[in-house]
Amino acid sequence: LGAYAAGGIGMVGIIVLLMAAQGAFSEFIFWIYEYPKEAYVSTIDSKTAKMLFSTTLSKALSGYLVIWALGVLGLVTIWLTNAPKYIKFSGIIFFILGFLSIVPGYRFYGHYWLHFIPAIAFGWGLLYYSFSYLLKSRLGESNIFKYVLLGFLGAVLLLNITGQSGWYFTKDKTEYLRKVYGSNPFPETKAIGEYLKGKMKEGDQLVVLGSEPQLHIYTGMRSPSKHNYMAFLVSPHPDHKQWQQELIQDIETNKPRFIVYVNHGISWVPYPDTDRAIFDWFGEYQSNNLKLIGLVDNLPGSQPNYVWEDKVGTYQPQGKEYIGIFEHK
Repeated sequence: LGAYAAGGIGMVGIIVLLMAAQGAFSEFIFWIYEYPKEAYVSTIDSKTAKMLFSTTLSKALSGYLVIWALGVLGLVTIWLTNAPKYIKFSGIIFFILGFLSIVPGYRFYGHYWLHFIPAIAFGWGLLYYSFSYLLKSRLGESNIFKYVLLGFLGAVLLLNITGQSGWYFTKDKTEYLRKVYGSNPFPETKAIGEYLKGKMKEGDQLVVLGSEPQLHIYTGMRSPSKHNYMAFLVSPHPDHKQWQQELIQDIETNKPRFIVYVNHGISWVPYPDTDRAIFDWFGEYQSNNLKLIGLVDNLPGSQPNYVWEDKVGTYQPQGKEYIGIFEHK
């Protein structure tokens, strides 16, 4: 447990040192602590929080109830053994920390529940140890019981894998992502990243007008601006107008070679009373300074339609959600 804690603290320490070395420590503190405290943690009321918790918990357990149950059972049965107290408490601590990690903000997003995996995995280990100990104390030394227990746990995993084979072994990644994330443009950004990576040169810059920072990972291109998540720029934060103007100035000054504009509500999530200057500015800026080189049309109920280069000029989007890929003239 000490090594586990040291590993976690050590990684956080390395990140803090890297931010400080780049002169970005104050920005780092603002975006991971001050902004979430103001605009994230306190915006969900208790009634909505209970609804979100119930909904996402049922999804997390769907198809995995037995695996969760056996993990929790292990946290209990270990107390029937002579295992050291630090091992007994470790399982409970893992579980409590897993729960606390999904609570901030009261949103309980699906991927938050991944934090429970270490606790459930640890619980399975405790369950195996517990039953091995109890069987040995009552029936004597015999490896057959250990093999039977391992076979049982293996069968549970095998049944889960076969029952969820449609998720584990699907060849159509787009269909998989659609089932989990709806029309969120994850498969589209992967394809766009591959396209841009084939066109880019060393030193090229990219701005993503949308909340899809993964494009910087896919392409390896940096942004000339510190603003890479547009949902923050149309949030009700008092500084959101200033942030929009900072981004506009960064683009006009540096003229990044590529700009990807994501016309998708989930990628922006604008609040009703926030400023829309960024949208008005881009409409004028792209017509005077940018060339459309690609368009991804997100068609409801079907695969996205990718249109590149010469064909994009005459294409009209058929869906309400699309992504435009632009290059500076």
